[in-house]
Amino acid sequence: MASITEYPLPMASPIGNGNSLFGITAGPDGNVYFTDTANNAIGKITPSGVITEKVLSSSTGLFGLRDITLGQDQRLYFSESTQGAIGKYTTAGVQSRYPIDSTHANTDQKPSEITTASDGSIWWIEIGTNSIGRLTTDEVIHHYQPPDASNNGFNTSSLTAITAGINGDVWFVNNGAILGSSYLGKISSTGTLTTYPTSSILRPNGIVYGPDGNLWITDALNTISVVSTSGTLLHTYQVPVPQGVGGVVGLSDITVGSDKNLYFTESIGNIGQITTDGTITITPVSTTTSTVPGASGPQPYKITSGPDGNIWFTDPYTNSIGVLKIDNPVRPDPGPSDPGPPDPVRPDPGPSDPGPPDPVRPDPGPSDPGRPAPTQAAPSPIPRGRLPRGFKTTTPRVLSIKKTRQKRAVKSVVIRLDQGIKPQPKLTSSDFQLTSAGPDQVFGTADDLPLSVGKVQYNAQKHTITLTLRPKVVLQGNTSVTVQPHRIVNLVGQSVDGFLGTI
Repeated sequence: MASITEYPLPMASPIGNGNSLFGITAGPDGNVYFTDTANNAIGKITPSGVITEKVLSSSTGLFGLRDITLGQDQRLYFSESTQGAIGKYTTAGVQSRYPIDSTHANTDQKPSEITTASDGSIWWIEIGTNSIGRLTTDEVIHHYQPPDASNNGFNTSSLTAITAGINGDVWFVNNGAILGSSYLGKISSTGTLTTYPTSSILRPNGIVYGPDGNLWITDALNTISVVSTSGTLLHTYQVPVPQGVGGVVGLSDITVGSDKNLYFTESIGNIGQITTDGTITITPVSTTTSTVPGASGPQPYKITSGPDGNIWFTDPYTNSIGVLKIDNPVRPDPGPSDPGPPDPVRPDPGPSDPGPPDPVRPDPGPSDPGRPAPTQAAPSPIPRGRLPRGFKTTTPRVLSIKKTRQKRAVKSVVIRLDQGIKPQPKLTSSDFQLTSAGPDQVFGTADDLPLSVGKVQYNAQKHTITLTLRPKVVLQGNTSVTVQPHRIVNLVGQSVDGFLGTI
């Protein structure tokens, strides 16, 4: 049975409107980090609930801290809605900032929701300018202007949420000023912007790229919608409204759990779980006290999956950080505080470090039986912090999935990872499954087409896996790529998800 615990912040909120806490994300050190807007602080909470906060130095007043995300460089990036900047923070407490360029910034510029794309760039939405910003890995800021969805000359639409997909793409939702004018948008790593009308999603609040390769969107009007990456609405699930609640449950943020279910927040004081087949379970936050005068009780807001495999959330109305202990958490990365035993496997040293050749004793012949072969000791475990170059202790991530073509037909699929993996046991064609969605562009229907993989090649230097198709095929629309669980594993035993993505 899932249970919820809330941990009050040690610093009281100096403002009494419930806006003290905002973003939350898993950290690189096994802890969870959050933004404390009212105290101009970045907070840290351990899996056991110990909270510490560091007040950020500022000569210009409050930063207006909003959302926070973990970058691929193991730094934490956060948005400053008041100062018009993106901040960077290390687990040692060192802070730096990237002011948004003066040609774009103005008094209305307010960076808010933030995410890390699979190519390492940082993306965010800007409420005042209704634009999207990007900080590249070489520290250059770009801006993109999605179309307005107001449908009139007075009210303006607003960007409400952003999430990372695959291949460096990011997805966002725009909450139209008029019901039915909202849309889903995508920006590719090259800056190409595409929009998809979502007239049935009336008030989109949160978005996440789901474990099934689709976009999951929360609607403030009590629904969760599933949209394919081609913009097709696949499902709409109605979230139950308890008796005595005035119409809406206040759906807000949504995240993917370590158990491959999705979790969302309800401002009426609940955490919800929805499986990929649409089964919904609601768990109330049991805390009844609030540090905000006049507040009726807990109102969970932002949500994330923690390094411990459980679900963590901010609750500004109780000035607390909460955790939902799920039934079967999967800890994606034990972190330096609890490394666990690494697998005693010596990695392929690669061409730059071939290592000593294996000693080969010649056949002694019948007249010289030779001595019995000595028992060879097992390879020494590889300690954390001394991994070979190109290897990491974090869960392997898919950076991109691309097709190579020969004329119109697809010849192969190339999967690029963010790190090295174990060279043994060797990957085979039976480890992978490729499925084309077929003409209707919906997975799980009768026209789905399984594709045959003929050969699998792993490039240790480029961290790529190439799947050669047999025969070459002309693909129509989306194709899903999955792998047998626990077959793509790094040196410390962390494996990628079974679902790798869609192309």
